Amino acid sequence: MRIQHAMSSPAVTVPATASVQDAAQHMRRSGAGAVFVVADDNRLLGVVTDRDLVVRVLARGMSARLRVDTVMTERPVAVDAGDDIMSAYRAMRAQRVLRLPVVSAGRLVGVVTFDELFRLSMRGLADPQGEEDSLWGLVAPFRGT
Repeated sequence: MRIQHAMSSPAVTVPATASVQDAAQHMRRSGAGAVFVVADDNRLLGVVTDRDLVVRVLARGMSARLRVDTVMTERPVAVDAGDDIMSAYRAMRAQRVLRLPVVSAGRLVGVVTFDELFRLSMRGLADPQGEEDSLWGLVAPFRGT
């Protein structure tokens, strides 16, 4: 199965000039745990997660008016919409993340989440081969967190 069939679209995005408060409000309205920071042409610049807001902004007593490009994770690992979903499994496992931006021709087109890959695995639509590449191999680094 290709990632384009497992992703959610559109991804929640903000421009680099948005404030962290704007990012948090976008997350709240959309129910997302992250916003992707994009350029005017929808090129992926970075990602800001709910954890980033807590650890990088609130815990340090920084202003909610701070621009997201000052706290975002730059150049996040992304997967291509045409890749097999095993690419997403492997990238999530390697990066220890629960969501990945999906790109096509260098532009953000969606997001694939651990939850969606888990649902597909449980329904038998994603059939990982071997323990190392299995869903359970992906889950192992997250146990106890």
